[in-house]
Amino acid sequence: MPRQDRPSGTRGLARRVSDQLTGSGLAGSGSLLLVGVSGGGDSVCLLHCLAGLRERLSFDLHAAHLDHQLRGEASAADAAYVAALCERMEVPLTVEQADVKGYRRRMRVSLEEAGRDVRYAFFAALAAAVGARAVAVGHTADDQVETVLMHIVRGSGLTGLRGMTPSSRWEARGGPRLKLIRPLLGTWRRETSAYCQAEALDPRDDPSNRSPRFLRNRIRHELLPLLRQFNPGIDRGMLRLAENAGHVAERLDDETERVWKRVALLSSGSVELQARLLAALPPSLQRLVMRRALLELRGNLRGIAEVHTKDMLRLTGGPVGKTLHLPGGLRFHAGYDAHTLEARAADADSLPLEETPLRVPGVTKLPGWQIEAGMTPVGAAGLGATTYAALLDPALSACRLRVRSRRPGDRFQPLGMAGTKKLQDFLVDAKVSRRSRDAVPLVCAGDDIIWIVGHRISERARVPPGCHHALRITFQRL
Repeated sequence: MPRQDRPSGTRGLARRVSDQLTGSGLAGSGSLLLVGVSGGGDSVCLLHCLAGLRERLSFDLHAAHLDHQLRGEASAADAAYVAALCERMEVPLTVEQADVKGYRRRMRVSLEEAGRDVRYAFFAALAAAVGARAVAVGHTADDQVETVLMHIVRGSGLTGLRGMTPSSRWEARGGPRLKLIRPLLGTWRRETSAYCQAEALDPRDDPSNRSPRFLRNRIRHELLPLLRQFNPGIDRGMLRLAENAGHVAERLDDETERVWKRVALLSSGSVELQARLLAALPPSLQRLVMRRALLELRGNLRGIAEVHTKDMLRLTGGPVGKTLHLPGGLRFHAGYDAHTLEARAADADSLPLEETPLRVPGVTKLPGWQIEAGMTPVGAAGLGATTYAALLDPALSACRLRVRSRRPGDRFQPLGMAGTKKLQDFLVDAKVSRRSRDAVPLVCAGDDIIWIVGHRISERARVPPGCHHALRITFQRL
């Protein structure tokens, strides 16, 4: 636990972390916070800070460490160091291994991107399993400066200039969304280093952070020292740029959200944009609506550049019927009444699903889907459905559960409603496009629809108060 005789700089760092937690709504909530710990100085500093604050701010803590299997015995030593540190601080820890190189080959992405994808997917799965409300990561002000410069080098627009935010959402490929908080984003790396030294934490050193084959390292060790020769205050200048860009981007995000509700129709595999309403928007908002559509369908904008949104808009102003192929297996089709963004294999997204029994517990495969079902602790994460995962009444595990498409006359009792509603009306209200309604998976117990996947669970499937375990069903797109 933190000592009472800390230097003032160390106390100031802990105070900033405390303020970040309070601002994010986590302090005083009695909730569980997951913290990612690599063993490096920044994450070790964050872990120690949080461990010292948990009693005063009334939250619980669980640590997560992922062995990327990239550095042999050194990776194993990192995991052992983190385990010993957590034991000393009395913080529960989950350690897993991942084949990052194998993932990189399969997904054809950079090693950096592969590591991030696998790491955050691990965080998301663990957060759901232990009931964590958010995941804290150790990004610092130095990381923010480097991120903004990386975006500038790559030709980023306004969104990229704001860099990282203290709180954000991240979605794993085909997995659940994850709330990330960055309590150290206003703290410089020299401060986390001084904190670790003052607390005798002796963090691990990763030599790959100095390797010139990674763009971030070249910016850190080559570009930034050069820029400081022209402007010694370039680091703080980059932070001001990110802050100002963030203010403008937030206003544009609000405006985009306002028009999005009128322009877009969503389904599990496509986004339809109403042509007439889209054309009436200013060009800047049209581009932001296109980016929002891409984000909704992919969960992230990696690989998407300004040229892609410009090409999409160019199609909307030309003859109807033309199609544009985009990164990530997406295609954009310009229509007369509506323009459609969908997966290239999304023709199957308009086809009904054959009725199939669910294996509980176990894994069930359908065309385009893999479904996992089993019991899980209820935790503190809430009892409704996320986009493709739901916690349900554990008694349903004894029923013969099935997955099917809609049928004439289907009715559904949405969570929180006293009566039933026509499924057709529910899908219309949820803005599911007509061509996609037959492909929406329905989880049924007998004749009762207990979950409209991607939308709402049934009131009849609610986890009863006092239950310590629930039936968790997760749909993953293949």
